[in-house]
Amino acid sequence: MLFLTQGINTKYDDYRDPRTWSILLASKFVEMDEILGVNAFSEDILRDPSQVDMVKSRGLILFVWMDEKDSDRETVQYLKQLGVDGIVYDRIDMQKDKGKESIFFTDHKMQMEEAAAAAAAREGDAASTCSCSSSKSGGSSPAQVLKKTSQKVYEGIT
Repeated sequence: MLFLTQGINTKYDDYRDPRTWSILLASKFVEMDEILGVNAFSEDILRDPSQVDMVKSRGLILFVWMDEKDSDRETVQYLKQLGVDGIVYDRIDMQKDKGKESIFFTDHKMQMEEAAAAAAAREGDAASTCSCSSSKSGGSSPAQVLKKTSQKVYEGIT
């Protein structure tokens, strides 16, 4: 669990809870109450980047949340360089590295490959016990059909 704070900023009114009024107050509370870390508004971190080291020196996790205004690629990269542990922002589609695959698609692709491998193993067992032909499927074995289908599904969702 992370403690949410807007810290010192020009955009949002202070919450009623004084622990949220600054990253320092939030981090002291989090440390005392043994919470995992702080989730701070980006404006306060950008105003005073030394707060990253202050939070991390307490052995806490630091996430930063952003709004549309700060969600540009350069700001995200700068926050990563500062050493924050995570960034929560709008328009993730604008930030996606075109060469990097989403973990959700990677997991799906691995599951489909495992299913194709299992089908191929079963086919190998079946081929040794039967004389069935794959000519009905245009020369493709069931494992090959499954692999082609899973590839089409995967390409359709990426």
